Amino acid sequence: MKISTIPSAQLLVQNLAAYGIQHIVISPGSRSAPLTLSLTALPQFECHSVVDERSAAFFALGIAQQLQKPVALVCTSGSAVLNYLPAVAEAFYSGVPLLILSADRPTYRIDIGDGQTIRQEKIMTSFSCYSGALVQDVTHATQNILLSNQQQLITSDTDLQKQQAEQNSRNQEILHIALGKLLEEQLPVHLNIPFEEPLYKLEAFKPLDLVAHSIGQKSSDPKLKEQLLDAYKNSSKTLILVGVLHPQDQIREVLASLAQKDTVLIFAESLSNIKQAAVIENIDVCIAPLELKNNATAVFEELQPDLLITLGGLVVSKKVKTFLRKNPPSRHFHLGNTPAYDTYFQGVSHIQGDVLEMLTMLAHQPIHPSKYRKIGQQHINRHLQRHQAYVQKVPYSDFFVFGKLWKAIPQQYQIHLSNSSAVRYAQLFDSSALGDMYCNRGTSGIDGSISTAVGASQVANQPTLCISGDLSFFYDSNALWKNKIPSNFRIIIVNNNGGGIFRILPDTIKDDLFETYFETQHGQTAKQLARMYGVKYSSARNSWQLKWQLSRFFRPSKGPKILEIFTPTHKNPDVLSTYFEYLAQQ
Repeated sequence: MKISTIPSAQLLVQNLAAYGIQHIVISPGSRSAPLTLSLTALPQFECHSVVDERSAAFFALGIAQQLQKPVALVCTSGSAVLNYLPAVAEAFYSGVPLLILSADRPTYRIDIGDGQTIRQEKIMTSFSCYSGALVQDVTHATQNILLSNQQQLITSDTDLQKQQAEQNSRNQEILHIALGKLLEEQLPVHLNIPFEEPLYKLEAFKPLDLVAHSIGQKSSDPKLKEQLLDAYKNSSKTLILVGVLHPQDQIREVLASLAQKDTVLIFAESLSNIKQAAVIENIDVCIAPLELKNNATAVFEELQPDLLITLGGLVVSKKVKTFLRKNPPSRHFHLGNTPAYDTYFQGVSHIQGDVLEMLTMLAHQPIHPSKYRKIGQQHINRHLQRHQAYVQKVPYSDFFVFGKLWKAIPQQYQIHLSNSSAVRYAQLFDSSALGDMYCNRGTSGIDGSISTAVGASQVANQPTLCISGDLSFFYDSNALWKNKIPSNFRIIIVNNNGGGIFRILPDTIKDDLFETYFETQHGQTAKQLARMYGVKYSSARNSWQLKWQLSRFFRPSKGPKILEIFTPTHKNPDVLSTYFEYLAQQ
């Protein structure tokens, strides 16, 4: 077993092993060869090769999202690392730990006209909890270093062995800080690693005596917990709002218990993966029709909470954000280690630590009489009855398609949704009988949805389905440029010929300018892309074709499949607006 002769490469890969980082996503390149050769030689690492760095970063995001563990990315120097940025920003706002390892030219080769060099060192500062660089080795390629009149590493009287020992010590300190931050903060970390040529020399592996630093548990001021408890005891209207959340059975159970209390109303989005009958999952179905009622102000005052408790990641529903900004709670607490954003403009108290422990504490508290839960349930039950009636008569459209999908998807599939129409339509239907749901809601961009799903499929214990709009699919079609996509991987593309989300936005201009620069009509299909990547393709353009294709789509196959469903561009927004008007009727 041989690894790179470069000391910093040896130190880095052995620290990754010591800190338990297993999955490595590598994009090809020469400057990163010392890392690639070393990582692929050691059996404790599972290495994945993804050519396109943009896709590779989202692929790594999907693995980290599933395992709830850090995943490392390795790229060469130059513009390669820039392509990681969209996924790193997503990971930063979604609380997903990615370790970005960018190989680089030595510092004295930057800004002198050498090829494939840019200012890499602090490129990820805005979207990482730590950004640093290892010190370049002096005993490796000493003569090459001395050729440069720009270098400041070696002087004529330098004791190379002593300086190398000091650099190793400094690099070990940097690695302890970086990897400690990665595990403690559960956010991206960037390390830039300069290498001088030669890059491909190997030597026998010699294990280093390394010990990972222990990572402390986050905790908050006990007074905050006391304040939460007092606020809860004195509140007759407590709203618990759950955003994006990794599936957790124990949290589901305790929320089900809290949902039975008269003073508590729980809104949990589809991406919260709560799936409890007493919890209001279809938030927009509950709130949007109320906006259209003549007595909307009085209704929202009834629903205005005294106390707001949030947990999980970011929230999809614009309706609930608007409701809480116009009808603010007296106090807002956010539970857990996900970021506590002041989304509702009233200030937020962040209680870090074990969410389950805090919710259980609340569930055991006595409450006083209240009609708060009953009022919320009456609204959602009435709207759900209207929803069922509307579904029975809705014409073929995006809305129709999502209604049929939600009944056809086998429960064993985990579901990945693209932004932006797909995740919003998903909020309108009952997901209790479906598998776990995911979506990149940190930045809510349309890029990377397919790559994230493909990455997740590599480590998931169940088959994976990605539901995407047409623009999101075409934007990320390089996700299929991967040799080992599981045969039970499925993609459904709802193709409404452009950015259909723009047609349902208020005050949207409907003219040639709109179709070209906003909606971006294109007339393309995924058929030839599927053929190029060796993925089985089928399509549907009406209700009976859809029924036929769905009856066959999830059957076992020798490879992944794509189903492209074409919907009427101009009809979709009218169907959706009519839907909310119908729900609002008495």
